Amino acid sequence: MSEKTAIVIPARLDSTRLPNKPLIEFNGIPMIIHVANTCREVFDGQNVYVSTPDDQILSICDTFQIKSIRSSKSAASGTDRLAEFARAQDYTKVINVQGDELLLTKECLADFIEKTKNRTNCTVGITKIISNEEFNKASVVKVAKSDDRMVFASRSPIPNLSNSKSKISYKHTGLYMFTKDSLELFSSLTPGELEITEKVEILRFIENRVPVDVVEVSDYAFTIDTVEDVEMAKSILETK
Repeated sequence: MSEKTAIVIPARLDSTRLPNKPLIEFNGIPMIIHVANTCREVFDGQNVYVSTPDDQILSICDTFQIKSIRSSKSAASGTDRLAEFARAQDYTKVINVQGDELLLTKECLADFIEKTKNRTNCTVGITKIISNEEFNKASVVKVAKSDDRMVFASRSPIPNLSNSKSKISYKHTGLYMFTKDSLELFSSLTPGELEITEKVEILRFIENRVPVDVVEVSDYAFTIDTVEDVEMAKSILETK
């Protein structure tokens, strides 16, 4: 991709569901470093950054020679951190990879980057939900789409599959593509009731009638959002 594209990994320690999540160690290495290393396998390491307000994460990144940038404490969400980054840096596009994407494969990330390289709208990676347990799990953000546009995202089970012919549902991944302009627009908008209620920040665009594209990605597992996710991921990594 162009040198004007960066991968940014927003991270913070005060996660409400899993405190200190970025520093949880897997095979002796903090999760945030695993994620950054996956990104560097796919993308020029000079254009891969961790964005965080926390000294401890900045220090860990320095130890592992990962580029990092300090975000403000006032940034309300990961996407607000990306908007700060975009204002301060000379990039026209930003690929967001969430800091809890421990199991993200380089194949999945490369697939997302390829599928979004010509997109001009904000674009989110989605993937099929594979079990009823996942469909009903509140930590999994479900997506309702029409063609290649997001209609809604919720922690509740959507859409209603009992009346669906396909019986296919999708979940939101931690992969986004933003243009510099879309990040500036995002930061200018006020969080609405749906975003606050669902705790899904991309709903800020949906509530303001800003189109959000979706692309389906392959070889995607799950994000690390709960203690159960941590234990499952450790089990998966041990078998590998």
